[in-house]
Amino acid sequence: MTKVLMVGSAEQSGGGVASVLRLMKQMPFWEKYRCGWLGTQIQRSYGVKLWYALKAYAKALFTIWQYDIVHFHTVPDKICLIIQMPVLLMALAGRKKIIMHVHMGNQLEDHTQNKLFIWCLNRADCVVLLAKKWQKCFAEWLP
Repeated sequence: MTKVLMVGSAEQSGGGVASVLRLMKQMPFWEKYRCGWLGTQIQRSYGVKLWYALKAYAKALFTIWQYDIVHFHTVPDKICLIIQMPVLLMALAGRKKIIMHVHMGNQLEDHTQNKLFIWCLNRADCVVLLAKKWQKCFAEWLP
């Protein structure tokens, strides 16, 4: 049976990504695909942010190999991408299927020259956007 690791904000975090993940956790597919949640970021002080990131890297090092798919919930912001980068590199090294779930809408055009964002997208097996209206824009801006 396929196992999916969700990577994004910590469960205790506020904001859109954590809210989406908390909602997803209540859906039947969470159990069906034996989903796990790896919180790499939290909206707190810099020290707490660093602790969450380091804790996530250590956890990923020992658990990512159990999963078939690594589903990143991210924004094109360089800080978010850099924080998630060690987990992405582990997923690539483990030849995991990678889903990049982009939590951004009308600001997406501002990131068409973001080389780190484009690099990450090019490593994904699938890209998920928040709304169908962004699909055409995405294809045009980031072919």
